[in-house]
Parts: sequence; structure tokens; C-alpha cells
Amino acid sequence: MSPSEKRPTKDLSPAPRRHPLAARAAVCLALIATLCMGLWGGYALRFTHTDQVQDELQKNWAYPDREKPDMQKAALEGMISALDDPYTHLFTPSEGEAYNQSVDGAVLGIGLGYRPLERGVLVIEAYRDGPAEKAGILPGDIITQVNGTDITEEDAPVGELLTDGGAGTRTLTVQRGQELLTVEVEVKELQNDLFYEVRTAGDKSFGYVQLTTFGSDTGEHLEEALQDFKEQHIDILVLDLRDNGGGYLTAAKQVLDLFVKKGELLFTVDPGNGIDQKYRATGRDKYTFAHSYLLVNGETASASEIAAAALSQLADFQLVGTQTYGKGVVQRQKELTDGSILKYTYARWLTPDGSCVEGQGLTPDIEVSNPQMGEDIPLRIERDWQVDGVGDEVAYTQQLLATLGYAPDRTDGYYSEATRQAMQDFERQHGLEPDGICSHSDYRYLVAYTVLHISSDENDDQYRALLEQIEQL
Repeated sequence: MSPSEKRPTKDLSPAPRRHPLAARAAVCLALIATLCMGLWGGYALRFTHTDQVQDELQKNWAYPDREKPDMQKAALEGMISALDDPYTHLFTPSEGEAYNQSVDGAVLGIGLGYRPLERGVLVIEAYRDGPAEKAGILPGDIITQVNGTDITEEDAPVGELLTDGGAGTRTLTVQRGQELLTVEVEVKELQNDLFYEVRTAGDKSFGYVQLTTFGSDTGEHLEEALQDFKEQHIDILVLDLRDNGGGYLTAAKQVLDLFVKKGELLFTVDPGNGIDQKYRATGRDKYTFAHSYLLVNGETASASEIAAAALSQLADFQLVGTQTYGKGVVQRQKELTDGSILKYTYARWLTPDGSCVEGQGLTPDIEVSNPQMGEDIPLRIERDWQVDGVGDEVAYTQQLLATLGYAPDRTDGYYSEATRQAMQDFERQHGLEPDGICSHSDYRYLVAYTVLHISSDENDDQYRALLEQIEQL
């Protein structure tokens, strides 16, 4: 302000009185204006940071010979990727439906576990009492066609070829070693959350239950099995949770409630906000056995670990196998307006003694490993291999040969003379050209026979160790 300028004098005369309604109206208008500015400001800010970028790129981005991506989908995928959480996913409506059906154990299919190949699928497991097992399909088989249509992962996945058209008979083309088989199989609604039967170990009988998931009706199905065992006066129980990746928390509680006495803390869900949810056993009737065992492995996860932890800590179950997966967090689902489903992590869970298994898993009472074909081993190779060749594919070949009992003398990726001899022995035994060279087709047979080998009961060291325990009772 310049020296010549004068400050305005403050008017000290009384202000004219305003009507109360006018004052209230002014306040309301001010509040509305403030609210609108806040809403618009928030919207503008969001638009500036996200929507404006998307809008600009959708309108003006161009690149020769490239299609514009789905910006909204990419943004959502980016959000989920930024979480670095392997358990948070956004499913399309059809993917979400398929996921929930698989968790429930109720699906349309033939009862098959498989891994896709470039052409066809490699059978990992034919589920007990399922249509595939009844049709004679074995682990290690390669299914190449359904009703004469070639199976390809991208254009004609086996799941779609089997289920298109609903229930009914399908004709499968199956490669088993060097044989090409035609197999008729029935596609139908399956409830494959568990399988049970009475088995023997020496002169001892025991009830065996294989639980593949913790679905909505698993507790009810397990109780039917337990009741059947009791009617046959079975007093030894085995629950097989190997390769069971989990399911619903409520299903785990229902299973535990069949064994654990009233009032015991089964597990705790801790969302991290200080408000824990504690799950306790109810007063319903319980099932008790003189001896109880759980078979577990590195794929026993989530709800399976919840059940295993509580049964071992509260119901005297012994764990047999290898360290479990170590998934100590839980997810929930939210259906979005377009029918897609967001599955996201919201809490961790704690065992009855307050431990968290995340990243650690449960340690068995009796540790026994089974032969395995690692997840990192590819199902095909890019080239043929012979003596003096060096590469990861040679190392995979050597690992498979060693698993089958051949003697490659090393597994470091150098194709030695001993590796050639081991390959030649394998080829000769399975009717292949015995040249000692690992060709594309030789490797495919090697993978198939390895799957068959590790899936056979004779090579299930964990189950055999369990039988020895039961025989000694």
C-alpha cells in the first residue's frame, strides 16, 4: 500500500437485523455450495489423475499395426498387480462361476486333473470313482481329441470341448505310450469334494477319506462317511488332505465341528483392525476314533491347513507327509455390477494356539516325502538333445530319468555318456528307437511315464509309511 492510500475505517454502527429465515437460507446455500465444490473438486481430481489419462489415450493414442487395448481392463489389472498379492483376482462372470463350482466340488465334467500341452492335455489324475477312471483313463495318458476335434489350449481347450452341449457321452482320442486309444466317457454333474472307503493295513481295517476341497456341502458329506465307518465298527480314521488347496472357512468349521468338543477355539480370523472373529466348536454330536491321521503335503493349503492345525492341536490327529503350503490369509468375494467377481485378501487366520502359518506351513509329526515331478519341469522341449549337449532341458531330462530309476549319473544339464545310456535304456524298455538321443517325442513319453510312476500307489511313500504306522497299532 502506498503512503497516499488510506486504510478504510471500520464501520462500528450496528448492522441491520436480518430475518431468521433469511439467515438460515443463507447458511443452507453456503453449505450446498461448499458440498458441491467438494464433490466437484474430488471428481475433478480423480478425473485429472485417472479418467483424463484414459480419455486422452482412448481418443488420440495411435500406433501403426497395433490395436488399442481395453483401458479400463488394463487399469483394473494394474491395481491388482500393484498389490503383489497372488490370492487377489478379478474374475469374469464365467470365470467366477467356474471358480466357485470348483471350490464347491460340484462341476460338469469327467473327473480329471490335467496339465495342458501344446496339443492335447497330459492326465495328472483320474479322480476315484469318476467317469474318467471308470473309462480306464490313467495318469500319464495324453488326450489329444474330443469327438474328433483337436485339443489346443488357446482355441479349443479341453474343458470347453467336454462340457459344450451339457451332459452326455464323449469320444476321446488317448495316446498311451505308442498306443492310440479310443475311449468313450460320460460327462455328467460331479460331486467330487470327497471319496471314502474302508481299507486294510495288515489285519487292521481303517476308514479312508480323500478330501479334495472344502465346499458348501463337504461337512455333510464327511459326516455321511463317518457314520458309515461307525456302523462298520471302524476305530481308525485317515483323512487325506494332500493337494487340497482349501475352500470355504465355513466348510472348515463344519468339518472341525464333527470332531472337536464344545467351546474349543477352532481358529481366529484377524482382519488387522483389532476386531478378531473367533470360531468355536458347537455342542453337536462328535465322532471319535481310537487313532486318527492326516496325510498332508506341500499343496495342502488354506482351509486344509485350518483343519489340519485344529485337528492336530485339539483332536489328537497325527500329521503324516511333508510341510504344508503355508497360506495363512483368507479371501472374500464381491460381485461387481457387470457380474464379474473380485476375490481379495482381507484377513489372516490363526491356529487354536495363536500361530500364523503364512509362509511357514505346518510340520508333520511323521515326515515322509514322495517322488515328484517339479512344477518347473516343462512338458515339452524345444530341440533334440544328445551327447555333449548342455542346457536346462538336458537337466530336466536327467531329473525325469532319475525319478524313473534310470542312472544318468548327473542332473546338471550336461548330456553325458551315462545320460545317453540311461536314455537308451528308457527307449528300449518302452519300444522307442534306442538311439540314446532325447527327441521331442521321447521327452513327451518320459514326462508321461514319470506322471504315471509318481501317481501309482506302489510309489506313494507317504501312504506306505502310514500303513506301517497302522500295522504297528
